[in-house]
Amino acid sequence: MVDAGGNTLSDLSDLGIDVAVVQSLSQTSDIIVDTCLDSVPSVTSIHLHPSMLNDNRISYSNGHNISIVVNFNQEVAVSKPPGSDESELNVPTLTLKIIDAVGSQAKAYLSEPISIDSKASRLTFIYTVAVNYLQSLVDIFDGVTLVSNDYFIRDAWYRNVSLSIPTSSVSNTPVVVHNQPAHISQITSSVPDGEYGAGHDIDFTVEFSDKVRFSFLRVHVVEFVRLFLFHQS
Repeated sequence: MVDAGGNTLSDLSDLGIDVAVVQSLSQTSDIIVDTCLDSVPSVTSIHLHPSMLNDNRISYSNGHNISIVVNFNQEVAVSKPPGSDESELNVPTLTLKIIDAVGSQAKAYLSEPISIDSKASRLTFIYTVAVNYLQSLVDIFDGVTLVSNDYFIRDAWYRNVSLSIPTSSVSNTPVVVHNQPAHISQITSSVPDGEYGAGHDIDFTVEFSDKVRFSFLRVHVVEFVRLFLFHQS
């Protein structure tokens, strides 16, 4: 079925629409379907990825990823211009309220890989904290903008999506961005006070100011003594 603009109509799963017309109408009447007045998809909300919300943290240092979700009121698809080289294209970005040392704003990039023409009602962006970005407590979504760059963001009928982000759709999200490495905040042990000899294990829990690869250290008394004696010699 084709509408007034010559566009083939389909549902959101790309299946064609079958239309049956009674015999009397097919001989004497014109039927026009016009979808051009339907509103284009728009942003309904923007927030941190649920996995980050569950983390309950607000401080991020260089190398950390901040995942951001942009939701739309309809399914959208990201596509590249026909015949273009994907390696030379700039992916869609979010401009955040984070400033580096020379006054440039931080950008979150559409997460890879981009599923070309794959429809979804939300897009995920990732901002990786760089060394030169230092920001005290700030709402990163204050004045956030969505830019498609070299790609198209369209609906199922290939209409460009509205990229404006209403203030009401943005959640207040204060974060701290810094370049200080993680440091040891405290060391504790679950074993009671006392003397320990060969064969005993002593567990230590080392807590850091930020997430690190290891969370505890086990030292064997015999190995520690041997290492100490070797060092003295």
